[in-house]
Amino acid sequence: MSQGSRLAVLLDGKPLPDDDARALWKRFSEYLDKNRLDFDGFAKLEGLVSIRPESRGGTAVLVASTRAGAAGQSSASQRPDKRRNARSRRTMGKSPEHGAGTSRSGQDEQGDRSGPRRR
Repeated sequence: MSQGSRLAVLLDGKPLPDDDARALWKRFSEYLDKNRLDFDGFAKLEGLVSIRPESRGGTAVLVASTRAGAAGQSSASQRPDKRRNARSRRTMGKSPEHGAGTSRSGQDEQGDRSGPRRR
């Protein structure tokens, strides 16, 4: 990746030479013209696990990986989604008999009522 180049490729965290980077960008662009946003399809075609375009300091960078979890992947793709593991604030700390696992109407997932009925 030279100073004056506006296109670059990082393969497993290592920059490709400018000529190789331009050739990969050309193939990437041509493929995406026909297969809009199919990054995974292009990666598979090239024998890669993943490839994603990024902008870094005014340079367009293809971040490519030949193995899962490689250092070349962006940090966002390696971060776990914290929302998946978060529990609802409404049921946080409640035991099942005090409302966890039930809806506001008092019904559980199977539709059975728990506790006394309201009139």
